[in-house]
Amino acid sequence: MDNIINFDPEAVLCPFCRKRIATRLCDAPIGRQHWCGHPPRTVQIPGADYWPWQTPMHVTLTCDRPICESCATRVGEEIDYCPDCIRRIMTQGKNHGKID
Repeated sequence: MDNIINFDPEAVLCPFCRKRIATRLCDAPIGRQHWCGHPPRTVQIPGADYWPWQTPMHVTLTCDRPICESCATRVGEEIDYCPDCIRRIMTQGKNHGKID
């Protein structure tokens, strides 16, 4: 009785199919954050503890929507895209190079 577990079924279900547990996050890039001078202290930069003089001056922002394995589109070995980002990428690809 000492262990109380909070369970929120909406947080763990895939928002696209609402049937399976979301075990991945969408890795589609949606933008970049740039700054001048020293990076803000709130930004977590891998390797900054070891090489602080080589920290980048930008961070790539990703979609990060939770998705299940069935709804995810895997690119390569570690990159997953959600259905919304795949739709956006496919739409951009069809319009690439066209002049209105």
